[in-house]
Amino acid sequence: MNKPMMAMLAAGFLAALSPGTRAQDLQVMADSVFQPALKELAPLFAERTGTQVRLSLAPSAILAERLLAGESADVFFPAGDRHLRQALDSAGWVYRLAADSLVSQQYRMAALCEIAFAHLRLAELAAAPDEQQQHRREALDASGAAFDLYQGFGFVQIVECTSEEILFRHGLVLQANGQTEAGQDMVRRAYAEMRRKHALIPADSPFSQTYLEAIPLHGEIRAAYEALPAPGAASEAASRE
Repeated sequence: MNKPMMAMLAAGFLAALSPGTRAQDLQVMADSVFQPALKELAPLFAERTGTQVRLSLAPSAILAERLLAGESADVFFPAGDRHLRQALDSAGWVYRLAADSLVSQQYRMAALCEIAFAHLRLAELAAAPDEQQQHRREALDASGAAFDLYQGFGFVQIVECTSEEILFRHGLVLQANGQTEAGQDMVRRAYAEMRRKHALIPADSPFSQTYLEAIPLHGEIRAAYEALPAPGAASEAASRE
């Protein structure tokens, strides 16, 4: 894990604590790019301080809207260009290892998914239209390659990536590149894959609820799915025009 990033996040946690809050929960809003580091840091922080870290992960723009709407957090970690490029470099390193057959091609698929995610977010932050378009194109190349690998494997067997994540990221990238209907269909596939896995969990298991509610990615998939128009609605509207 990136040590400077871990140190920065830990410093943010400590700055939010006062002596009287050590045994309370710490509400943390953070951009999804920090998820790997925070998932590693939060239990260590709880062990050392007795303070549980409650994470809310989403794109920075969505978190900012929630804060403006009145939601509160003790710590807010928005992503900047530097953090996304660090994530891009890390994913690129894993991709190169897989390309040289030093790790499983499953990790190549996961790295491509992360590369697509980082480029899509960098496109949102870029000011110049040409730079935005370049990042969107690179995101499409990466997500398309991840999807093709997934189609070839037919499954995902590593914990660093999931089948619904590959489908979901590819769907977002397709929409960002103007392929709206194809992207929406891919989001529907991601949602269906998530629900398929959920159906395999026994109804009386506590994981039946946390699988859908406690995993940030699943919250993103659910929100994107619920915002979709009915299948074929766009085509019907176009035909009427």
